[in-house]
Amino acid sequence: MKPHLAIPAFFVLFTTLFASPAQGQPLQRGLQLNVALFVPNGAELLDFAGPGEVFSNADFNTYVIGFTDQPFISQGFMKVVPNYSYKDCPKPDVLVIPGGGGNQFYQDPEVIEWVKTQCEHALLLTVCTGALVAARGRMLDSLKVTTHYSGYSALERSCQGCEVLRDARFVDNDRIITTSGISAGIDGALHLVARIKGQKAAEEVAHYMMYDKWAPDAGLTAMEAPFLAYARKHGLAAAQEHFAATLRAGKKPYPGELSMLAGEYAGKNDYATAESILQFCLELYPYEQPMYEELGALYKAQGKYAPPTQEAFIGLLIDGEVDEALGIFEKVKKAYPSWVLFRESAANWAGYALLNRQHTEDAISVFAMNTRAYPDSFNVYDSLAEAHLRAGHKEEAHRYYEKSLELNPGNKNAKEALAELEGK
Repeated sequence: MKPHLAIPAFFVLFTTLFASPAQGQPLQRGLQLNVALFVPNGAELLDFAGPGEVFSNADFNTYVIGFTDQPFISQGFMKVVPNYSYKDCPKPDVLVIPGGGGNQFYQDPEVIEWVKTQCEHALLLTVCTGALVAARGRMLDSLKVTTHYSGYSALERSCQGCEVLRDARFVDNDRIITTSGISAGIDGALHLVARIKGQKAAEEVAHYMMYDKWAPDAGLTAMEAPFLAYARKHGLAAAQEHFAATLRAGKKPYPGELSMLAGEYAGKNDYATAESILQFCLELYPYEQPMYEELGALYKAQGKYAPPTQEAFIGLLIDGEVDEALGIFEKVKKAYPSWVLFRESAANWAGYALLNRQHTEDAISVFAMNTRAYPDSFNVYDSLAEAHLRAGHKEEAHRYYEKSLELNPGNKNAKEALAELEGK
């Protein structure tokens, strides 16, 4: 067997570099969260650019909002054009408020009220003196918090009963995370990625950003998520029962939080409990592929069959070891029918990489495998049709373009390809 090519940890982000221009977009199946960077005129550039870099590279839907949708100046020199005003932006799941320009918040009670309203359902990350905005809204009262060293006294005066920590890069109070000065916003954002998507996801982002100074323990978790705290004290089953109504309402612990809890039990060799936590996680988030890899690591530690990681599996495809990879795919489906071995986008990336290297039959096999893994995706049938078309298999191409169009009648690429095949 040929040695594997090195597959970048972020290969999914670069899918379009290898894909056909006509390729559709994979269906979004995993946890998708909106991150709104609420940036006022005069904001510190790194305060929002740092977290923006983190969240966008962690595959969050990240956008800038302003008091209006008109351009403004950051740091005295950088023109910023918001994607939206705060009045018409998509509903955020994470709201980031940077330092600088705070007076604009203070002078507009309606904006402070909007921030408070958003934080009834969204996580709030303040960077630097952005904490003063949350304090003015009475959101930090009685909490442990932090900010830029220049704002310690002001923050203490602005909130009631809060404790300002001077030696923490960030302080996590479950729904509200405050960070210290400027670059610490990166630390707070990475901490949130770890909570939401898992430690590995955060480490990959930090590595990609070459943010070597990141130390997860440089912050403090002053208050953790209620479900997590209850499960740690009373056990998973008790937490599921206690929070049953909350879970039914869609308010779920994040995959990263459950992963962390499972890791604690695995560290004590209590694999049965760790497995039950991850299986519960996958009931809540059945398409969170990294959580399957964590479950596989638990299986491996116990001597059970563990499917390969997505990176190893895609590596086989890219190396041209397609038959071996297909054999693994069949073995995993038989052993664990609901297992998500790879993301749709990852297999499509591999298929187009092979197609662009003129390995057309291998590409067809990979796309066909992807249709079995994701039979409800118009995108994978579109890709399979394109591969057959390149191979000169017009009947097969016609069939799969029709299937793609059946799943998505708005697929313009399939319509145009079918019209050309039919000579219209």
